Amino acid sequence: MNKGAGFFKAVVGCAVITLVAGCASNKAENGTSKRAGGERQLNQVWAGKPYKDLLETYGEPSTVMDYPNMRNTTVVVYRDHAKLPANCAHAFTVNHAGVPTVVNYFCR
Repeated sequence: MNKGAGFFKAVVGCAVITLVAGCASNKAENGTSKRAGGERQLNQVWAGKPYKDLLETYGEPSTVMDYPNMRNTTVVVYRDHAKLPANCAHAFTVNHAGVPTVVNYFCR
């Protein structure tokens, strides 16, 4: 592998980690994240659903990234979307092995 490809993978890896790692600055009084409830709910709605349904609902994502070290997996990101809460970037992991399927959702 050449140096450019390695650098690109490192940059993409850092971007994915930033999206998935989250932040803990938005805490409710009881110590749980205010986003956790909404994140959990959207995860339950989309996990296991066909990717085509996600595209039909929200359109083309703002960003699509390969998920490093995960074959056939991408992360799709929606930013500033009218149908999604405005408090975060919305990232969905999608498995493209077989019928493309949403694996999970993260609000970051």
